[in-house]
Amino acid sequence: MTSNPQFADQYIHHNEEPLGLHGAQAANSQTLPNQESFGSQPSNGDMTDSTRYNPSQGNNGTGFPSASESGAPFGSGMGDQAMSPEAERAFHEVLYPSDIYTPDGTYWADLPFGEKMRFCNRQSNAEARRELSSIGAMMKRDPLSPVKAYFGTYVLNGLGMFVEGYTLFSVGNIKPLFQATWPNCWKSHKECSSNWIAAIDYLEIIGIIVGQIAVGIEGDWVGRRFGMVQDAVIMTIGSIMLTAMWGVNHNGWVICYAWSLFIYGIGVGGEYPMTSTRAMEGSGDRYATSTGDRMHRGRNVLLAFLMQGWGQFFNQVILILLLLVFHNSLRPPFSKTAVQWTFRCSFGFIALITLFLVYYRYYKISYSEQSLRDAKTRLNTSGYDSKSLKLAFKHYWGRLFASCFGWFANDFFFYGNKIFSGVFINLITGSGGSLQTTWLYNLINIGVQLPGYYLAALLVDNKMYGRKNMQAIGFLCTFALFCGAEFGYNTLTAKGHPGHLKAFQFIFFFSSFWNQFGYNSTTFLVAAEMFPASIRASCHGFGAAWGKLGALCPTIIYNYVSDNHKKFHIVTWFGLAGLLVTLIFLPDTTGLDLREQERYWEYVMNGREEDYHGVAIHPRHLSLFERVVLKRNRHYNPQLDFQQKSQEFRQIYYSSMQGYESNRKDLTAQQQEFLNSDFGTKYVKDVYKGQDNSDKIHASKLDSVALNASRALRIGMIPADGIGREVLPVAERVMAAAPGAPKFEFVHLDAGFDLFSVTGNSLPQETIDTLKNSCDGAMFGSVSSPSHSVVGYSSPIVRLRKELNLYANIRPVDGPVMSGVRGQKPVDLLTVRENTECLYVKQETQEDTPNGKVARATRQITEHASTRIGRKAFEVALARKTMREKDGVDKPTKVTICHKSNVLSVTDGLFRTSVRSVYDADKKENGGEGLYEGIELDEQLVDSMVYRMYREPEVFDVIVAPNLYGDIISDGAAALVGSLGLVASVNASDSFFMGEPVHGSAPDLVGSGKANPMASIRSAALMLQYMGYTDPALAMFKAVDAVLTEGQTLTPDLPNGKASTSEVEEAVIRAMLK
Repeated sequence: MTSNPQFADQYIHHNEEPLGLHGAQAANSQTLPNQESFGSQPSNGDMTDSTRYNPSQGNNGTGFPSASESGAPFGSGMGDQAMSPEAERAFHEVLYPSDIYTPDGTYWADLPFGEKMRFCNRQSNAEARRELSSIGAMMKRDPLSPVKAYFGTYVLNGLGMFVEGYTLFSVGNIKPLFQATWPNCWKSHKECSSNWIAAIDYLEIIGIIVGQIAVGIEGDWVGRRFGMVQDAVIMTIGSIMLTAMWGVNHNGWVICYAWSLFIYGIGVGGEYPMTSTRAMEGSGDRYATSTGDRMHRGRNVLLAFLMQGWGQFFNQVILILLLLVFHNSLRPPFSKTAVQWTFRCSFGFIALITLFLVYYRYYKISYSEQSLRDAKTRLNTSGYDSKSLKLAFKHYWGRLFASCFGWFANDFFFYGNKIFSGVFINLITGSGGSLQTTWLYNLINIGVQLPGYYLAALLVDNKMYGRKNMQAIGFLCTFALFCGAEFGYNTLTAKGHPGHLKAFQFIFFFSSFWNQFGYNSTTFLVAAEMFPASIRASCHGFGAAWGKLGALCPTIIYNYVSDNHKKFHIVTWFGLAGLLVTLIFLPDTTGLDLREQERYWEYVMNGREEDYHGVAIHPRHLSLFERVVLKRNRHYNPQLDFQQKSQEFRQIYYSSMQGYESNRKDLTAQQQEFLNSDFGTKYVKDVYKGQDNSDKIHASKLDSVALNASRALRIGMIPADGIGREVLPVAERVMAAAPGAPKFEFVHLDAGFDLFSVTGNSLPQETIDTLKNSCDGAMFGSVSSPSHSVVGYSSPIVRLRKELNLYANIRPVDGPVMSGVRGQKPVDLLTVRENTECLYVKQETQEDTPNGKVARATRQITEHASTRIGRKAFEVALARKTMREKDGVDKPTKVTICHKSNVLSVTDGLFRTSVRSVYDADKKENGGEGLYEGIELDEQLVDSMVYRMYREPEVFDVIVAPNLYGDIISDGAAALVGSLGLVASVNASDSFFMGEPVHGSAPDLVGSGKANPMASIRSAALMLQYMGYTDPALAMFKAVDAVLTEGQTLTPDLPNGKASTSEVEEAVIRAMLK
């Protein structure tokens, strides 16, 4: 089931709109080919809970119906083409992603507790191992690369929260500095209005509330990019105003300060909905529905959010350093000039950061606007989706209440704690709370909070803990700590008892930890996550605004309540209230596929809530109120949901195909979206164009689409031995520089004889697992194969071919005629070598006989493998024929079977007849004019082929051969183009491709800087070509040919070559970018 998880990401990324596309069905009311109508069945039919929550084994043994049973979108509409086993598994991965479903098709939340715990732990541990392995590989290449990746992914995304935490925390920090420097204004209020002094805090919070609501609406109305750039511009203006603020008198200065904070607050407020939705929707190229999204969506958001804590930390540190620079001390009396320089430089620093933020957001960030646009298209909405918002207030009022009140209680606690933190510090230190003492204790408090932020990010996506438990436990712990402070206040604050004060100190700091490792983090996350994309920013803005009302209330209340004990009477009970609201009204969205939430919302918007049966209404993802009172989980039924999604996929597939074939002008928006996806392009458009896209033909088109997912391509890089370590990095850099190349993520893995010499293992299981589970393709460098038997050693490349089912090795030998190669002729031949059997099964024995030692080797040839490689050879030949016709090249296309059946009549005879059967069966099935019509079929004995290949290479086109012959012939053919350093290959299955230069490890060249990287570059291009990325592949091929033709930058293995490996790399990249 997990053979092709990339397809799941591919399909989802190109269709987060729910699989249900009722507009497509309506637009094509006539019966589609072989399509039965799907009547939504009620979920409370004859199925028992055991059948609903634990689907029985289907015919394919996977726990769910096969594609044919489910009405999958493949059948008569494609000329009765059935899905291949690989394609069927990939199709099921769409509906049953392996990170949330067991192999038998059971949703993780439906498992008994013990099994659920084991399943979640396995998933988390496997993902942790994968990430740690990736980090280790990155560090081997560049020790600082993980730090760079962290900054690029999380720090820059959270920079808005950094400046928010920095500036707002600064307001509280500089107030005691102002009071000590200008006491007549800030303390006694003789020169300044007390109302305007108080208005500083009020206007700051009001500005934030305005920004949260207004920018949240703008983000859903105009777009995420507009909202984020606007926020940065407003914060830049506000920070400049704060840096330059002054007045004709002190009161005018205070007024300017208050309004500057109001302007800045608007920008800060907008950061809340924008940062959350950007971090959430940015986890996929278009939609946050990949495996990484489900397992790391919360982490992605919180690691951006926690920059708020770092902003507070840096503000306190910078203020301390500036005051030391300008005043030489943290003790009064303070020079007015020193204080002016201190606070203005601190605000000026953040003005520069926000100015950079404007530049970065406008020019450097790519925004996931498509999810918002598609949500509006799907719901027939232009402009602001007020219909969804109104319905959300009715349908999701409980969630809105949980978000708003949870955030209100959070900020009442959070800001209430900060407002009388001076009281804590006075009680703890027994001093008058000097500026130095206050600032240093603030610094300690921030240091306590930061681990809470990071621990929240670490555990928020753990399915057994998750968002709801984290928020509830955070409220519970803080409530318990504050109860201790309230009921034991007199005892804890009694003078002469240092032990009691330490307990009070513990309450102060530990409550700050639980605030971050709890509700302050989760309220920021769930306020967006619980709602559909079209109103996500608005709902987050509303929740955040209620939070700031929670911050405003203690600001006002504490101006009228002077008794510190009474302040505890007020603030403590908001912890209990937050806990109760969380337990009753907050759903747990941990691990929920956001695509399902969008799909459910479409049903709700269409008035068909009862027809939805998917996991968005699983009891695990509903609140107690939604389960017990609203009973929304009563329609949950996984079997009906599977049938429904299969049929919905089938409807959009057939309707889009029919519309594309008949009248493209009448296509609905949903059909156009489907056809513009990679899936629609490859599986509908290209079919009717009659194009099979050159050498990209795969046994399953479904699999080829999978490998074109619009996310970063994860390429496993295995340099292995010798010059592999020198040429593979070159291929990596050329791939990354190729025009039109996708975004790459290179995963560096270990293998090889050198590794075996150190560890006793030439191919770690970790390398195999990473390639199988985490990579879209791979590159292998070279391996040192000992000429004698070494106990325990086996070739890693041979084993990889078996483990990954890379049954075909495709080796083109072509290129321009180079000067200096005597008698060179234009060569354009390609060997398709069977990769899994022949003598390479390595079944050898040796025994002693009276006549000496006797060694025997088993040569295995099977009909299955021979037919499979024959089919691959004809597919490649067909692609070459199509491209030649397209380019106007007049050269016949031919497949030549290489064998030695005149001697090996059984094994080679079986290979020969099996390959021929592919050609003959094609003609028979298609009435004499099959798919391979126009392709010549020829045979050649291997010994005579070697002779003719050197005399007449032009007579050969595609050569199909058993493993041993293919190895020898393709290596020998390298002499036709000048060097083994030019010959590339790709190892291919039906769904995975691994490039591999043909040359060996060349130990004599190691460290010389003279290894030829061209075969490695060409192999990388081959891999990309077979994965469907023809533009960058073609650019790489042409660049290598251009450098060869020019003949000025060649390594010593080629005629007149004197260049180094790095010089060839530079020449290829220059040629590619011309």
